[in-house]
Amino acid sequence: MCSSASLGTSSTSVQPRKRDFALDAIKALAIYLVCQTHYMHFNTSIFDNFIAITSCMGVPLFFMVNGALLLNRGKCDIHRHYQKTLRIILLCALWKLLSMLVQALAWNKD
Repeated sequence: MCSSASLGTSSTSVQPRKRDFALDAIKALAIYLVCQTHYMHFNTSIFDNFIAITSCMGVPLFFMVNGALLLNRGKCDIHRHYQKTLRIILLCALWKLLSMLVQALAWNKD
């Protein structure tokens, strides 16, 4: 996200940062936890329930890592940021409508 201090024009160029492999590892863990969430069901086993509950941390963890990577990037084009956000929202809405259509057609085979 863009900070209010970086909204103005800046003549300094953005310096590439060194890769932080700890953030890569956390992001990989978050992706695994999200996948685990989709395939895990609550069972009677305490271990299965523990895995199911801890796998719910995947999405917040993923967003936190991406937020950390977006901080301190230098100049921020707020107009481009809003365009990208709107595009993602529209794609999600289109995907939802498409999945609802496929679901309605699959269930109404009478």
